[in-house]
Amino acid sequence: MCKRVYISYRWQEPVEGIARNWLAPSIEAARFRCVIDVKDCGYKARIDKFEEEIGEAERIIMLLSDGFFHSDQCMYEAALVTKAGNLEPRLFPVNVGDYRHNRDYYDNLLKYWEEKEKKLAKNF
Repeated sequence: MCKRVYISYRWQEPVEGIARNWLAPSIEAARFRCVIDVKDCGYKARIDKFEEEIGEAERIIMLLSDGFFHSDQCMYEAALVTKAGNLEPRLFPVNVGDYRHNRDYYDNLLKYWEEKEKKLAKNF
């Protein structure tokens, strides 16, 4: 049986092009079964079911970008992967962003999500 590799990424360029045009074909060329939303989550398919598959997958390549960190859907996928545990052998994070790994970036990202949480709490 061919081993599956899931790709989690944010739909935006250049990350989308990297995922679809370079990474997916490279995985297939290495004789793995690449599972990516545009190919494996068909028209009118339930994206939540596909995200659950990613969360439970044995191999996930997560393309990290600024857009990924600011996306509700991407954070949901990341939460599902984390919830399933056993991250070290399953998760392969790849930095494809132009953000810098510094304290200010992550402090601002934390503030961004705290503000979103406050807005959401107000609606309930």
